[in-house]
Amino acid sequence: MALADQYKRRAAECVRMAERAGNEDDKALLLQMAQTWMRLAEKAEDRSEEQ
Repeated sequence: MALADQYKRRAAECVRMAERAGNEDDKALLLQMAQTWMRLAEKAEDRSEEQ
């Protein structure tokens, strides 16, 4: 599960950066990146459960 945890930390970092973003475009992009990291975390968790 370590890989999933790393992805979740990266998602959280993107959210923190989005909160400090200077404009709405940057904020939207960072939140989209956070969602992508969370999807990757979910996939990593699913793979670890299968093994």
